[in-house]
Amino acid sequence: MFKTIDRLMQFIKYVGLSARQFDLSIGASNGYTLRMKKNNASIGSDVIENILRVYPQLNVVWLITGEGDMSVSYTHLTLP
Repeated sequence: MFKTIDRLMQFIKYVGLSARQFDLSIGASNGYTLRMKKNNASIGSDVIENILRVYPQLNVVWLITGEGDMSVSYTHLTLP
């Protein structure tokens, strides 16, 4: 069974970054994602918030549960 950290590593690969580049982009300490992966640890909600601020295309439901698509597609609503 895949955990959130496994899906995050998949996303990092998808966007073409190294784990270090990703850590820097979200303001995490150097080695954060690799340490979480190595320890099979959970990602804190504060880190998930930072990830979504920088990468709004990442589907938070997919990241946390594995359901749906990795990326979200935005639809424009028109109001009557």
